[in-house]
Amino acid sequence: MVNYSLNNEQERDEVPNTYGFFVSPNEIETEESVKASVARRQEQKWLDMFADWALSIELRFDKVKTRCRN
Repeated sequence: MVNYSLNNEQERDEVPNTYGFFVSPNEIETEESVKASVARRQEQKWLDMFADWALSIELRFDKVKTRCRN
């Protein structure tokens, strides 16, 4: 088993991100804002699709199916 030790400065300045890597707090905020923007974009795609559901299901059934699976 390998034991990695962090120096005191690194322990104080960095925090683990979602994947367990130590990053600065600024990087955590950037990751969260990217996730939020992706979620908003996906939500808007669904809203556009629901706005004209009959047309979406008729002409773009494969896209609807893919989005449902994702």
